[in-house]
Amino acid sequence: MRQCQPVTSDAIERHLEALGAGNHSDNLGVLRQFRYYCRLVLTEAEFFGLVFLQNAEVRSISPTNSDRTLRAVAQRALALRHSRLSLNWDIAAIRSTFRELRELYPLMTTVRLPELLLRDARGSEAAFGDWYLQDGSHRALGYALELLDGRQTYVPQAAFIATGRPAEVF
Repeated sequence: MRQCQPVTSDAIERHLEALGAGNHSDNLGVLRQFRYYCRLVLTEAEFFGLVFLQNAEVRSISPTNSDRTLRAVAQRALALRHSRLSLNWDIAAIRSTFRELRELYPLMTTVRLPELLLRDARGSEAAFGDWYLQDGSHRALGYALELLDGRQTYVPQAAFIATGRPAEVF
């Protein structure tokens, strides 16, 4: 059985506040829909299997009726000819965060992201995976791009999970 440490929604809220999340109120509304919260360390397969968002801004990398796993979305992003999808979604800018880290620390081959916020996938999301990437899409995509390019080596990433399932089922 996997280790899923129970946490409170308050702990997740403090984490989001510390990150300065722009969609903080949306995330809190989603969090409150669930009964259980835990912190889990993701394997590489789980990380790449996270369900990515789908909206008009990211349609070119997360098109309707297409694979929405983080791996598939990152592969589409790598194949883009232009990187600016919208004001909020500029693939080059997202990647520059990791490029700057590599320039500062040239021997660094691993990155630990701040905890992502996941929730149970629901509706059409569930066709692509168990967990939807509620918060941390930009940093998860940037990290996935670096991994697929071979510029980073995967290290287990931590995530907070909002779920309807007790922690014992993980």
